[in-house]
Amino acid sequence: MSWRDEISEDAKAILDTLVDRKKKYDRYKTEYRALTVFAFALTSLFLIFIYINIARVGKETDLLQFVDHIMSNSHFMLVLALTIALHSYQRLVKHLLEKTKKKYEELRKETIDWFRTSWWKSMSSETMDQITRDMGKQGINIINKS
Repeated sequence: MSWRDEISEDAKAILDTLVDRKKKYDRYKTEYRALTVFAFALTSLFLIFIYINIARVGKETDLLQFVDHIMSNSHFMLVLALTIALHSYQRLVKHLLEKTKKKYEELRKETIDWFRTSWWKSMSSETMDQITRDMGKQGINIINKS
């Protein structure tokens, strides 16, 4: 018999919501990591591009001529625009990641408190073990708050 048959609909809804929030959190975390790597590569490309143009223009050129030379290059402008856009998007994803993590952690702690109530303690230990094992397989700790 599955543990889902032995618990209330409220408990199932909370556990399903917790699993959904964990998946959403993991998705944002993966996306943020990929964006960080891509932003690092694009920023490195941007800095290399500036270094190459400094070497090409030479020491005798003043700053305004250098800026004019770089700004007239369409490849540089494209890399600059992509770098700015990517960093802006990365910042947005980081904000969403932190917001999602906060919601996930609050629900996880609420779930732990809720499952420590008297009905949870009156449930068979086998059912409790099945629930914690199934949640653990998905990376969700409902045993400890920390």
